[in-house]
Amino acid sequence: MSELEYLSELKQVPILFDNVSITPDAGSRLDWTFEVNPSEYISFAKRDFREGSKRGLINSLGNSKRAIDCQIDRIFRALGYDPKKYPKNLNEFSEFFGDEDSINLPAKLKVIVGFGIAPCGLVSEIRTLRNKIEHDFIVPDSVDVRRAFETAELFVAATERKLIDYWEFELKCLDTKYGFYLHRMYDKPEFECWVREPNPVDELKKVSIPRDTLLHHCILRMTLSMEQELEFGRSLQFLSKILEKSFDIETAKIEFSYE
Repeated sequence: MSELEYLSELKQVPILFDNVSITPDAGSRLDWTFEVNPSEYISFAKRDFREGSKRGLINSLGNSKRAIDCQIDRIFRALGYDPKKYPKNLNEFSEFFGDEDSINLPAKLKVIVGFGIAPCGLVSEIRTLRNKIEHDFIVPDSVDVRRAFETAELFVAATERKLIDYWEFELKCLDTKYGFYLHRMYDKPEFECWVREPNPVDELKKVSIPRDTLLHHCILRMTLSMEQELEFGRSLQFLSKILEKSFDIETAKIEFSYE
């Protein structure tokens, strides 16, 4: 099914997103493992710091940067994207969810903020630290070195909590009773969507949503923002834009239910 075909299928469904119920069905942990993981780099940074020498301070700062860079690439891999060659439309996706504070962030950090995986303030702090490491050829101050590995540790911990999502959930319009049931197998890169009609016996055909599309990115963001009404509402706003539906985030009602 081409991009136009799957979008056409979904646009025809008489569903609005201003009054919806979200029912998570199944969850899974997103993960990716490198030979050296972020937590190990943080441990190296702390050991280097305890040396107190010029070499120790420089190495500690470098390992803090490695921890951050490793976690960034790990997040991309866990979400199913190649951090060195990810879809260009992820940049468009990130712009929609960005704000003034995220304008000047590097592209990969913008994507992480766009998915709501880490707050912009923390990511901006990481950018500042990375720039200092890369551009200042001086012996770092011990205060800055400690701040670097503590920031790296905070970033890793904060993003780890986000790498748990619901691969299966139902989104039902409480006004029309139409709904979408979204599902993604752990070992497959695509989401599949069943369109629910008001009569439970009837279902429109299954629609596969290609991975490298804005719709896929949006649904993935929805899985990462369960129980966060504001962020889920922003995802619905983007979904409505893609499917050309009206949506008012200020008045929308979003209800999370667990069966």
